[in-house]
Amino acid sequence: MLIVAINKASYNYTQQIVQLTVKEKKDKAKNEVEIWFSNLNVEDMFEPGRVENLTKIFRILWGRTNEEMYVTLIESAIKMGGRIPTNQSEKHGVVVRLGSKLNFSSTLLNLEQEVTPLRVYNPCPRVFKRTSAEMHFRSHDFIPDWCKFHLLYTASIIQEENGPVHSPIHLTSNDFHPPDYIKEPQDLIPEFILAVVAPIVTSILVLFIVAVFLCCYREGIEKRNKDLSSIQMVQYASIHRASNNLRSLATKREGSKGPGITPTSTIQRSYGSSPSSTLHKQTIIPKICESKLYENSNSPKIGSVLVENNRFG
Repeated sequence: MLIVAINKASYNYTQQIVQLTVKEKKDKAKNEVEIWFSNLNVEDMFEPGRVENLTKIFRILWGRTNEEMYVTLIESAIKMGGRIPTNQSEKHGVVVRLGSKLNFSSTLLNLEQEVTPLRVYNPCPRVFKRTSAEMHFRSHDFIPDWCKFHLLYTASIIQEENGPVHSPIHLTSNDFHPPDYIKEPQDLIPEFILAVVAPIVTSILVLFIVAVFLCCYREGIEKRNKDLSSIQMVQYASIHRASNNLRSLATKREGSKGPGITPTSTIQRSYGSSPSSTLHKQTIIPKICESKLYENSNSPKIGSVLVENNRFG
């Protein structure tokens, strides 16, 4: 067995090869107890006295203190189907199995019936249920996950009671030659078309639709601007024509009075009782009319009415 030790601070590592001799146990365990501990990791179970304390607890629960009992499995809870805790400070958990050739005691059977309703919870709350055997584990710093407490029977007993016994198969040789695994090359063309070509074609189609829309909309804007400019020119021509007519009418009126008539006439009158107090007043009729004509040049009807009134006034 190769043991590798890594220093997490400096990332230095050392390794050591340990020779282990595995012998088959003569008196194998017929029954096993599986229990999960949520406050421990695998390496915590190898602390001095940890396995011995757990064995003492199950000797009390099994009811036989002199019979042989040993640990058959120590595995991480994550490898056995558990979940990694969200809090990094929490332990991952460890699964421990203890076996014995004795049958289960009434205490263990009652304990299994007591925790059977809790197996529907995954993960199991740590303080959700306190069993009758809680004090034995808490006193030695074990926090069991009672939702995963099981009593396991050996396969030989199950086969003798419920199923047929299968005969062993004898191999002619100790060499095992697995079949060659030939992996066919993966066809990446469909994935390339789906990942590259399809988005490019979609983008080109969208750009074409937008370009067509913009061109058609531009032609409509130019046509609308052309119609609007022609309407504005017609309005400007009508206003200019009306102002020219008003100016020509005013010019004809000025010429009809003859060269001897001045546009202004002064009338000197006397106001008051004193003959020395006289005031001069000027009446400017044509210029007033002419100014009103220019002020209302934008309205042909009003200008024509003013001209007619001044002609007869």
